[in-house]
Amino acid sequence: MRDSKQIHEITKLLALCWDENRELSFGEMIDNIFSFSKGHTQNEFWNMETKQCLIAIGDFREKKRLEREKYINDAD
Repeated sequence: MRDSKQIHEITKLLALCWDENRELSFGEMIDNIFSFSKGHTQNEFWNMETKQCLIAIGDFREKKRLEREKYINDAD
């Protein structure tokens, strides 16, 4: 059985990520997070451990933050 603290870590990060990317549907966000990190296969996603999941969400958030900064800087 998985530690419930791990589940809460993931859901908190997903909530932050969704708040930061309101233009995406939940499905789009999930697809983008995990295709960005591990490729686009169901097997890779299915077998992802919690630590990998947290890293994937963090990497996606950083990628989107950099995109937003670039957009803002390009607009100036």
